[in-house]
Amino acid sequence: MKKIILGISILLMILLSACCNDKKPPHRAIYSKMSGYGMQYHIVLYQPSYGGGTHSFKCGSWSYSPFHVFTDRLGVLRGDEVIIKSLDMGLPPYYGQDPSEISLVIGKDTIKISGVNGGVYNGTYKVETTSPDSWGVPIEKGHPLPSQ
Repeated sequence: MKKIILGISILLMILLSACCNDKKPPHRAIYSKMSGYGMQYHIVLYQPSYGGGTHSFKCGSWSYSPFHVFTDRLGVLRGDEVIIKSLDMGLPPYYGQDPSEISLVIGKDTIKISGVNGGVYNGTYKVETTSPDSWGVPIEKGHPLPSQ
């Protein structure tokens, strides 16, 4: 009986590890053709996030949580020199942190963010030329972009 229970347990662990072992998608970014907040550039950054599967046998899945950066110039910038908005264009995704502590390096091929407390948004985002719909990872939907 113990061998049967052990065998079933091992089989369940193998199935769960195979199901829940999806590779984390890379950080991505696009330059949007729609500007906003009176700024010249609108960059949408796509942060991978893993959802579901934490308290059940069901596996979770990866999706992208977009957030937005508006700026008038590229190069090395501080967080207080840009406008950063969350998915729903509400509060910035770094809640309560002094924006001057955040560093951004915005180039044509990559965008690098560092200094965000908790580290979730820190990283290098590769600027893509393809549509987010072609990436094979669902995008979380928020409110429409500003029409300013």
